[in-house]
Order: sequence, then structure tokens, then C-alpha cells
Amino acid sequence: MIEETLALKVNGLTKTFIRTAEHGGTETFYALNNVSFQLKRGEILGIIGKNGSGKSTLLKILSSVTRPTEGEVILRGKVLSILDIGTGMHPDLSGRQNIFLRGELLGMTKQEIKDAYPKIVEFSEIGDFIETPVKHYSSGMFLRLAFAIIIHLKADILLLDEVLSVGDLGFREKVRHALNALPPSTTVVIVSHEIHTVREFVDSILYLKSDEHRSYVFSCKTDFPFDDFVSDLSTISHKELECYSKPDVVLLDQKLLENNGETTCQFRLNLNTGSEPIFFGIQAQNDLGNPVFMSTSPDIRQKKGAFCFEVALPHNLFGYGTYTIHCGILFKEGGKWKMVSLANEAQTLTVTNSEAGLFPKEYFNGILQPTFDWQVTPQKE
Repeated sequence: MIEETLALKVNGLTKTFIRTAEHGGTETFYALNNVSFQLKRGEILGIIGKNGSGKSTLLKILSSVTRPTEGEVILRGKVLSILDIGTGMHPDLSGRQNIFLRGELLGMTKQEIKDAYPKIVEFSEIGDFIETPVKHYSSGMFLRLAFAIIIHLKADILLLDEVLSVGDLGFREKVRHALNALPPSTTVVIVSHEIHTVREFVDSILYLKSDEHRSYVFSCKTDFPFDDFVSDLSTISHKELECYSKPDVVLLDQKLLENNGETTCQFRLNLNTGSEPIFFGIQAQNDLGNPVFMSTSPDIRQKKGAFCFEVALPHNLFGYGTYTIHCGILFKEGGKWKMVSLANEAQTLTVTNSEAGLFPKEYFNGILQPTFDWQVTPQKE
């Protein structure tokens, strides 16, 4: 049984596979090992971890696509999922036919599907390709349609694998709005590699480690020790960082400080630089990972000791959205310029339409949206 307030309960979930060992025999591999957690109705869970940590395996078990080796999963209500390209979609049927097929499989009446159909087509941005067999769709079109279907069909539990990375910036904003507009009773499980996105949306986090014991951490977002797991969440290992680090510049601390419509980026560094030119700098990226701008400090060669570097970023410089601030150094080595990152985890800056009197940035947006000094001069007719 499951308590009335719960939507999902996982007890001692273990999944093993048999794989070929290096010596030619077989061995048991643990994809998941004794995982337990529970979610209340309306909660949003973010599942994070490196590739191969078991995130997609867990989602497939929750979706009843894969059976666990041990343990149990108890779900309350109707479950919809996007696990990967092709899940729940027939390649030879058109987009329109897939909408009706998926709806009927989920127990909806034809009238309910007809009522939702125009919204699904508009949201997916498929346009004239709605009558084309989906096997001819690009991966982006495929996932946009799949997400549009499940977001407009009534469900108690949504299981989403990397849907926050689907499409261009405009479609990602639509996804965000759609998730924020879900009924409060809808429970959502999101798998994502984007830590700043997880922080924005979820209530709790399940962090699957890729260590030998396949251990895990489950906690509410506010209590989750992000800083303790930065190195494991990074795609770069400590050994790789050591190979590419510049020993005469060490990052001690980095902070983003909010103050009166601007964000101050603050970095504390230990310097023991040489005679060659060397610069400290930042790069801002949007949520697609595209560089928005970069800025560097004056030349810091021959500086020694502890220094604090600060630069203020006005919020009216940015368009609506979430940005990551990366820091690094730029220096010359062997006659060639090199850039080296100093931190595993970037700082996150979220810009909303907080200034009164402005139009909603999310509807008329640009990556950069600075406030220029406009001149308006009356003209004689």
C-alpha cells in the first residue's frame, strides 16, 4: 500500500546486468543498488549524476519498461513518460495519427484528444509536417511532438529524460512555462545534466553516484550539498584538471552577489604569476551553452598574494533566462594563447522580468537585451 499523500514510493530498488569481464568470463554489474525514496503528490524530483550512473535505468523502471532485479516501485495515478526518441511513437504513422494513438492508449476519449489536438500541434511547432510519418522527423521535431503530447494530456506523474534540452532557446522557454503551468497535483521526475536547471525547477534531488558501490544521496534541494559533489558531477576528472591547471593562479572562492538590479561576480584568487602576460576573465553562456560575452581583467603578471576580483553585471544587459558564469585565465605558452578554466562548476544567474513597467522579456526576448540611451525627437510634418 501507499499513503494517500504519496504519488511514488521506491523501496530497495536494485537492478543488475550480466556483462563480459576483461578476463573473458562474466560478472554481475549493478546499475542501481538498494535505492529508496518517496515523493508526495505535486513534488518535482531532479535525478542527476554522471553518464552511466543509472539515471535512465531508474526512469525505465519507474515507467514499467524495465523490471527491477530486487525491490519495488509503487505509483499512484496515471503515468506518462518521455524516455528517449521513439518511446510511445509509431514511426510509420504521421504526427497527427500518433497524437490520437497515444491519447487512446492512455485512456482518453476521442473528444478529449480532439479538444487537445490544436494546442498540441501549436506547441510542438511541427507545422505542415504534422501529416508526415514521424520516421522522417528530425530528433528535435520528434521530441518536441512527444513532449507536446504528454504535457497536454492529463497525467498524475510525468517522467522526463532530458526534455529541458530539447529544441532551440525559444522552445526551451515554452517547456519551462509549460512545466510551471502544470496542475499543483502533478508529480514530475526529471533527469538532467544541467545542474542550474535542476536547481531552478525541482523540490528534491536524487544524486546517483558512479562509485563502486553505486551509492546515492536523496534530499530536498535546499539541503543538497552541491559543493561536495562538484567534482563527480563534472565531466572532467581531477587528474585532467591537474594536467591543464596553471599552478601560479589558484581560485579560492567564487560568489554572485545581488544588489539593486545588478549582479556582482566576486572571485578570490591566490596569485604567484611570472613575467608573461596573463589575464583573469569570465564568460557568460546561455542555457544552450552558447557564449554570450566574455570580459577579462587587466594584465595580472608579476602579482603575488591574495586578490579579490569583482565585476558588476547589470540585469538590464541580459534577456530573460538563466545564464552560467565561467571563470578562467588566458595566458601565453610556447608563443600560443591558451585559456584554462579555474572551476568545475559555473555560477548561475537567472534574469526575470522583475523591473516594473517593462514588457515581459520572456515573450519578446534576446540573448542580450541592454538598455540603450534612445533619442526620440519630434519631427515637423
